Amino acid sequence: MAYAVAISGAAAREAADLPAEARVALSAVLRELAEDPWTGQPYDPRWSPEFRTVAFGDGGPITYIVSQRRKLVVVEQVIGSP
Repeated sequence: MAYAVAISGAAAREAADLPAEARVALSAVLRELAEDPWTGQPYDPRWSPEFRTVAFGDGGPITYIVSQRRKLVVVEQVIGSP
């Protein structure tokens, strides 16, 4: 079952500052997460597994939270390429 994807205000502002090709890569990753949010890696092994991270294109990672109960992925941070 597909998940809804929500982007926090801070993450949306970070994404808006990305170059065009990085935004395209980010969109592709968000579509993948809507289908299977567990494909990313745990953000920190000491934290709950719902806190995840995944890289997009040549850009940096995004951090997100998976709510299994609500079938929702919430993107909290988008980091552009260094």
